[in-house]
Amino acid sequence: MPTLAQIQGANQLFSPQTAQQIDAKIAQEYPSSPLKNQGMTFVAAGKQYGVDPYFLAAISISETAAGTYGPSQPIHNPFGLGPGLSFPNYSSAIYYAAKNLAGPPYSTQGATTIPKIAAIWAPTGASNDPGGLNKNWTGNVTHYYELLSGGYFPIGGTVVGTGIGGLTPIGSGKSAIGGAVSSAAGDAASGIESALGVATAGAGIAVKVLEWLANPIRILEMFVGLSLLFFGVIMLFRYGTSTGQTVGKAATSAVIRTGVKAAIA
Repeated sequence: MPTLAQIQGANQLFSPQTAQQIDAKIAQEYPSSPLKNQGMTFVAAGKQYGVDPYFLAAISISETAAGTYGPSQPIHNPFGLGPGLSFPNYSSAIYYAAKNLAGPPYSTQGATTIPKIAAIWAPTGASNDPGGLNKNWTGNVTHYYELLSGGYFPIGGTVVGTGIGGLTPIGSGKSAIGGAVSSAAGDAASGIESALGVATAGAGIAVKVLEWLANPIRILEMFVGLSLLFFGVIMLFRYGTSTGQTVGKAATSAVIRTGVKAAIA
């Protein structure tokens, strides 16, 4: 059987190999699942309506653990469709889900990637989601897609519509969904790091100032130095004598000396 690394385009995505992969993974992870032999149904329904079969199967896992959730079994509804929807068999439910995803409101709102579909299928804050679980839908479905595909993700992140293409290993193709989040998280982390650096530097300066103010001798030295400097300037401008220059130089040295001590202490 060819590996997923050898699958290049949409035609190969809708292939018996994909069906086998879905069946094998569901049987491995959910041995009692009624969907473990529905791989070809996922592929056929996906091909008919232009929906990635891995995505279809991933939704069923996210919603009902691949149909093992008790209340979903009598109504053959592994996707949590409804409310009040029941189907005669699982095949009917899979085709219905694929048709639903390919039509409005998804098609009219350009919902072709998992996050955009999530905003319609499982909107955050919905009245029928009192526990707030919908916020996890994108992450859960993405995880199960990767599980089913064996560590691959659709190129460009498109799972519905004419943009469906091949698969790429996680780390390159996943950027369509996770890249923007990772980039934003990285930028936020860098910003926080920079802010912390500035705050740390500011705190260091503040500590220095407080330490300097807590030393009466340094305050007195600075006061005396500034007084001498002021006096020396007056003497220099008023008399222009060597006395004024001498006093000014002495005062300047006192100010500099006091400032240096405060800075290096």
